[in-house]
Amino acid sequence: DNDAAAFGVTVLFEEESHQTRVTMHALFKTDTERKRVVNGYDAVTSANQTLERLDKFLQEFLPPHEKTAAAPRG
Repeated sequence: DNDAAAFGVTVLFEEESHQTRVTMHALFKTDTERKRVVNGYDAVTSANQTLERLDKFLQEFLPPHEKTAAAPRG
C-alpha cells in the first residue's frame, strides 16, 4: 500500500426531481499526486467526457418516456 499513485473513486447516483444526479469523487494519497493527475491527464475533462458517454448510452437505451435533456455539468 505504498503506491503514491493509488487513488479511490466514489460515484454517487441520487434521484433528484425525477432525474439522476451523478457525483464523482476521487481521493488521492497526496495533494501532489492529485495535481499531477488533474493537470497531467486532464482528469476533469476526462471525467466529464465519461459522463457525456454515459448520457449518450442511456439516451439510446432508455424508453422514450424516460428520456430527458442532459443536465449541465460543472
